[in-house]
Amino acid sequence: MLRPPPRPGYSVSMRPPTITLLLAGLAILPAAAAEPEPAVTLTPLPAVTRGVAAFPQVSGPQAERINQSLRRADARVRAAAAECKPPGETRSTWRRTIAVTMRGPRLLSLLAEDSWYCGAYPDEAPIALVFDLETGAPVNWARFLPPSFVGKTTIDSAGDGTRIGMVQSPTLAELYRKGLTEEQCGDVVEDDQAAFQLWPDAKAGGLVVRIMTLPHAIAVCAERVTIPLDTLRRLNAPRALLDALATAHRAGG
Repeated sequence: MLRPPPRPGYSVSMRPPTITLLLAGLAILPAAAAEPEPAVTLTPLPAVTRGVAAFPQVSGPQAERINQSLRRADARVRAAAAECKPPGETRSTWRRTIAVTMRGPRLLSLLAEDSWYCGAYPDEAPIALVFDLETGAPVNWARFLPPSFVGKTTIDSAGDGTRIGMVQSPTLAELYRKGLTEEQCGDVVEDDQAAFQLWPDAKAGGLVVRIMTLPHAIAVCAERVTIPLDTLRRLNAPRALLDALATAHRAGG
């Protein structure tokens, strides 16, 4: 069950619920309960540095491969924070919080919220690290989503140097425009230019889309739009993603 990030000193485990099958209006229980997926346990670590949260360590499927990626992410932000000191300041202004947006089945999604002021102007941006629990590898959305969702992929660097995989497609751009709360922002989302970062959100029961290619002057338009399960089904999203999100959402997010 997905819960808010655990407090230091605590571990949180998730095991998917037993699924009841419905046929012709009757509940049919399997003769023997299916073997549940291994639990994904997240153990909090001390802050990387003042005001900068560390990613948790994982135990469960493909734990070591995932943990190596998370340790590298902590090392990148440690280096970035050490250099981020505005003129006249002796302390870093880099800040990071981390939330767990999905803890299985199939996907582990950790969202870092970064903000910093290193001398030019204040800035902020999320970094979503999404892992396939079957392989331990970062999710490649071009392989995980149908071609209608992914026109092409591109790579950009986050504020701390993390390489972020982004997706471009007219379908995503249109869904994003429809979900914006600031109507005037729709004009800045161009089908062939807008690149989006994606991550699953078990509590919301959908796939979050956030534009990453806006100039700082119009960063207010960088909203987060959630594509709900019904829309994902209609657009033929893969069964693996639909089933994983539906299970996690039913478990309460």
